[in-house]
Amino acid sequence: MSKNDDNTSKESNDSDAEFHKAKIVRETKAEEIKDEIKDSLNNAKEKASEFAGEAKEKFSDFSEKAQEKAADFAEDAKEAFGDAKEKASEFADEAKEKYDEYKEVAKDKFAEISEEAKEVLEDVKEKVSEFAEEASERLGEFSEEAKETLEEASKKTKSFFQRLFGK
Repeated sequence: MSKNDDNTSKESNDSDAEFHKAKIVRETKAEEIKDEIKDSLNNAKEKASEFAGEAKEKFSDFSEKAQEKAADFAEDAKEAFGDAKEKASEFADEAKEKYDEYKEVAKDKFAEISEEAKEVLEDVKEKVSEFAEEASERLGEFSEEAKETLEEASKKTKSFFQRLFGK
């Protein structure tokens, strides 16, 4: 073998050794990068899980509060409706009492003039009837407004949750 052949062989062996070292370095670096990616993914999963847990807890708290507020509102509306109904009943009772008073006064004072007494009595009946109708209408209006308010609150709550969860 000539000197040139020995040098070429030695250079080839050196080149193979360097290539092998470079390959090992690349594989080691690839493993390190792969481990870093796994760690990053695990961290991301943990943070996403924590965020989801917090979001679920906040939603649960909000949902409870919304239900409490809706229940409070419904209770308040029910009480207001009951109060209005009671007032209407009181007004109707007072109107009836007044009617009875007028009726007696009319009988006592206008016994001689029966035709005029009949007219006064009819006027009083009509006014009592109008008063009772008006009280009934107002009660109906209040009931409808309360119902509409509850429906609106329900729609808004439903809409909020739909927007919140994208459904």
